[in-house]
Amino acid sequence: MLMAMDGERTLEDLNRQLAKILDRLLELAPDDFAEKHRLKTDQDRLRKLTRQYAQDRDAIRSSEDMLAELKARKSALEAFGKQMMGSAKMASAGLDAGSGGPGDASSINATMKSAHNINE
Repeated sequence: MLMAMDGERTLEDLNRQLAKILDRLLELAPDDFAEKHRLKTDQDRLRKLTRQYAQDRDAIRSSEDMLAELKARKSALEAFGKQMMGSAKMASAGLDAGSGGPGDASSINATMKSAHNINE
């Protein structure tokens, strides 16, 4: 596991610390300005470390590793696009309901029964 620039902490450690700071900020009394300022300062410092860690991590990654990640993200995006198109088609079929078209309720019921081998 890669180490962060700040001592021996890992990215997971930094993220855990950021989460704790956020929890403390949410618990603070509205008029506790001094503690809020201290926590915000710590939060900014940890965010900078996290950003630097991510940049350093990318700088030492191999081209093959980055290309594999890019391909995986592209595949995920294409799958999401197909899923969205399927949702759009289903929604448009629902708009046809009652018109006797392919989205007609009786047509949908017949298709569902056929798919589940239901006989009445």
